[in-house]
Amino acid sequence: MGYKNKISDYNIILSEKLSVNDERYVVDNDGNVIDDANGFGYKTYNEAERGFSCKNKTKVIKIPCVNTSENELPKYANPGDAGMDLRANIENPITINTLERAIIPTGIHIQLPEGYEAQIRPRSGLAANHGISVCNTPGTIDEKFRNQIQVILINLSNEPFTINPGERIAQMVFKKFETVELVEVEELDMNGDRGGGLGHTGIK
Repeated sequence: MGYKNKISDYNIILSEKLSVNDERYVVDNDGNVIDDANGFGYKTYNEAERGFSCKNKTKVIKIPCVNTSENELPKYANPGDAGMDLRANIENPITINTLERAIIPTGIHIQLPEGYEAQIRPRSGLAANHGISVCNTPGTIDEKFRNQIQVILINLSNEPFTINPGERIAQMVFKKFETVELVEVEELDMNGDRGGGLGHTGIK
């Protein structure tokens, strides 16, 4: 046994200190041990203290994944991140010229639960520093899709850009969605309609 901690208002409160050489762990308000089953990798009290508040408030969904690439599974870089990094599953570098598109495979196949989608979004660093974006951002992975996830990248800069094997090329964000049914009517309730259209408020 090691540091045993109680959780109150998402803050970790030290309730009992044992030998610093002992294994450390965290328990929730119900006394359940929080282990590394969800892949957050907390090994020490300080690591748990930095990351637990997000982990405790965020529901973790287990999603089956087949990885046919040589890269590691997509994962969050930090606790609290919304997007997992997707990496290029290519044997040789691929150069994308100005205003050209390229479909980059990832080797990742996922089985989404009912009512969920995965959105493929650009990485901010690639967009800001190199003008590389996802052409159909956000790309949508439907819950029934089982094929390999591929990312449509576009080069919006004035210079060619090269994607190397294993590089992080996009983010994958999981979102819950609602199913709707459109009901045809003769007219809409216009109470509260703000009117206007594209650009009607100007830029100032």
